Amino acid sequence: MIVAFVIAGLVGLFLAVAARRPAGYHVERALEVAAPTDRVFRVLGDVEQLADVFMLFGQPVARLVKAGKARITIDERVPDQKLGTKLEIESPMKSTSTCAITLVRTSTGSTVTWAMDGSHNFAGRMIGMLVNMDKMLGADLEKGLARLKAVAER
Repeated sequence: MIVAFVIAGLVGLFLAVAARRPAGYHVERALEVAAPTDRVFRVLGDVEQLADVFMLFGQPVARLVKAGKARITIDERVPDQKLGTKLEIESPMKSTSTCAITLVRTSTGSTVTWAMDGSHNFAGRMIGMLVNMDKMLGADLEKGLARLKAVAER
């Protein structure tokens, strides 16, 4: 009986702490690409190519889009400088996030910075207590940047 109360108390404490966690998140990664900003922007500005390089849950967003589980839209375009997107996911966990991808011309090509912002629902906040979300989402941004680099440098 005491064990049941202790377990119930721990579960209650876990839920209370999860409820107090901030919902908002920001993840950002950058990478040098040996291609001019206009070439990189052409890849990013095409929704199909963007969906092929944008990674989420370890796979290209294009797979989620084709399965009807996600939709990606381009909300802002500043040629050769910035692209703003909105990603709406229906499954496996419903969420909406925005991305700002900025390009800066360098002497060897471009620096591409990919930032993702959104907010977690209660389930996402619980998962965030068990998993480092910056590390998890950051890994997808890093894979996406690597895919973008490979396409733009071809």
